[in-house]
Amino acid sequence: MNSGDQTSAKYYYNLKTGEVERGMLTGAPDRMGPYDTYAEAQAAMAKAEDRNEAWAAAAEQEAEQDKDDYDRAEEEWRRSHKDEFDLADEAWKKGLN
Repeated sequence: MNSGDQTSAKYYYNLKTGEVERGMLTGAPDRMGPYDTYAEAQAAMAKAEDRNEAWAAAAEQEAEQDKDDYDRAEEEWRRSHKDEFDLADEAWKKGLN
């Protein structure tokens, strides 16, 4: 069996029609696969949607963690430079009088 025969024995999910096809009947931009079974191909879109939702949730959590990390670093920097801020504030107030 050559590789073309193996590919035609696989199943693909047609993104335009929502149908499962055996073999590469549809162009690559409009298909998902290959899958070993009809059931795997049939579940392709639901599996992709589940993965997209999981990735989006992970990206949101990562963004929140990045913001928390930034806020913590900024607060730590402000604490470590408090004396400088106090001196600058004092000098500024003296300049107003």
